[in-house]
Amino acid sequence: GVAECRRQFHSTDECCLLKSEKCCEANKFGEKSNMFDFILPLRVARLIKSNAEFAKALEVEPIDTKSIMEACRIKEENSDKSIREKLTKFKLSSDDIEKAVSIIERHKIPLEGGARGLYLETMRLTHSCSPNTYYMGLSNGWVVVKANRYLNAGEVITICVVPNDKCNYFREKLLSEVGIRCSCPRCTDSAEFGTGFGCLLCTQCSGMLSQQKPGDDSSKWTCSGCPSTKSHSECTAILDNLDKQVSELAAKPPEEKDPAWMEQVLVERPDNWKLLPPTSQLILDMKRLLAYTYQYHPQYYFAKLDWLKKKEAHCNFWLDLMEKLAPGWSYQKVLMRYELSNAKTGLIVAMKEAGIPNTEVNAVCYEVVDVVEEPIRMMIEEEDMSMCGVLKQQKMIAIEAREEQKTRVYINRWADEDEEEW
Repeated sequence: GVAECRRQFHSTDECCLLKSEKCCEANKFGEKSNMFDFILPLRVARLIKSNAEFAKALEVEPIDTKSIMEACRIKEENSDKSIREKLTKFKLSSDDIEKAVSIIERHKIPLEGGARGLYLETMRLTHSCSPNTYYMGLSNGWVVVKANRYLNAGEVITICVVPNDKCNYFREKLLSEVGIRCSCPRCTDSAEFGTGFGCLLCTQCSGMLSQQKPGDDSSKWTCSGCPSTKSHSECTAILDNLDKQVSELAAKPPEEKDPAWMEQVLVERPDNWKLLPPTSQLILDMKRLLAYTYQYHPQYYFAKLDWLKKKEAHCNFWLDLMEKLAPGWSYQKVLMRYELSNAKTGLIVAMKEAGIPNTEVNAVCYEVVDVVEEPIRMMIEEEDMSMCGVLKQQKMIAIEAREEQKTRVYINRWADEDEEEW
C-alpha cells in the first residue's frame, strides 16, 4: 500500500509524482496498468548520476541508444510519449531519458505480469545464444540465475535474453531491438553448428545457402555445394514470408488449427516451403505448433495411435535439434518434455485399447519416467511448483500403468481356464 511505499528510501520522488498525478490510491497498485512505467527509467537515470558502481558497469559494453530508441518508438509509441512527459517533470533531459530507457531495454530481465527487472549482477554477464545458464524471477522482485549444465572451472558465465529457438536471422533482429550485437559461436556460424537452422536449400544442387558473413546485410548467401549465390534481401524475404504464415497460425487457438493440413505442409512442402531444409527453424516451429495442438484440439482429445505417434516424433525432433543448438536445461525444453510425456501417457492408453503386447506398453511406461525425470529435477526448486506437480503426476500415471500391467500378467499366469471367475 501507500504506507509501505513511503518507507522505501528510493520512492520519495515517485510518490511525489504519483500524488501530483492523483493516482496514488492504494487500490491502484493491485491493477495491471502502464501508468507506473516511468518509475524504473527514473531510478536508472538517478543511479547513473549517483552510483559509481552502476555507472562503471555500464562502461564495460557500449550501448547503441539510437537503434534501441527507434525500436521502442515503433513498438510502444504512446507508452514512450507518456514516460517522457512524466520524466521531464523531474528536470531530466531528453538524453538522460533515452540513456535510461536504453539501459533498461539492453539489460532487462522479464518478470511476472509483464514487469521488468534490472540487476547489476546480470548486467555483468556475457550474452550467448547457447547460454550456460537460465534465470527465473521471484515474486519478491529478485532474479535467480542458475547453471543449465555442469560448468568447467574458469568458464565464462553466459545468459540469453531472446528466444534461442530462433535462427540467426530472426535472433539478430530481436537482439538489435535491445542493442546487442552478439558474437557467440552460434551467431558467427552461418550453418549454426552444421544444422542449417537458418539456411535455404539450393535450387541448383543438394547444398544449402547460408549468409557468407553472419550479421552483415550486404553479405550474399552462398551455396555449400556449388558457386550459386543469392542476395541477402531475396533470402530473408522468403524467411519473413514463411515466418508470417507460422505466426498467423500460432495466433489461432488450438480448435481453429488444422493438424492434417499442417502435417501435409511438412510432407509435401508447397511453394517456398520446399526451399527449407528439414532442420530449418520454420519446420521446427511447425512441429512445435503441432505438438501444442494435438490433445488440445476437439478432434484429437481421445487417444489414437496414429496422431499420438506423430506428436511424439515432433517432440523428439524438437528436443534433439534444440539440444544441438543450445545444450542444457531451459524452460522451453521443460514445456516440450511435458508435451512428450503427455503424448506417451496417451499412447499407453491407446496401446492397451489396441491390444498391443504388454512388453511394448511397459517400455513406453519406462520412457515416460525417463522423460520427466530431468525437468522434475529442474522444476523442484522453483517458487511456483505447479509444473513440477504436473510432471510428477505424469510420472505416477506411468508407474501405476506399469504396475497394472504386472498385475495382469500375474493373474493371467495363475488363472485356471476352466474356472469362469477368472
